[in-house]
Amino acid sequence: MGIGNYFRNVWGGVKKGATKVWGELKKGTEFVGRVAKPIGRIASSAGGIIGMMPGHVGMIGKALFAGGEAIKSLTNSLPDGAVKQKLNDAIDRGLTTGGAFVNSAQRLAQKVSDSGQKYINAGGNIINKVGSIATDFANH
Repeated sequence: MGIGNYFRNVWGGVKKGATKVWGELKKGTEFVGRVAKPIGRIASSAGGIIGMMPGHVGMIGKALFAGGEAIKSLTNSLPDGAVKQKLNDAIDRGLTTGGAFVNSAQRLAQKVSDSGQKYINAGGNIINKVGSIATDFANH
């Protein structure tokens, strides 16, 4: 009778331990599922923002050139002379420099968008999948 009770007690301890481990594992996966979903939404939003960057940089460039042209129209109303010429030259240099900066920024934004977008989308998909798997595991 002694050896039978020993194995029964060992088996009961194993079952209790496995039940506790299973319960904690379920709690952990529930937590992962709850946390992964908002992270996936944030990653998707970040991907959308990065995708819009080149367009926004282009709008800044258009505004810069529109402002430069507006200033030039004001300086053109000045009488001909050295001051008018110097102002127009300064505006032209500013527009050229600003245009070069906008073009560089737009190329950089496009490069970041092109290369980063696929990784952000993949990361968001992975996080959403992990969240779904964790939720499914916790519910079963």
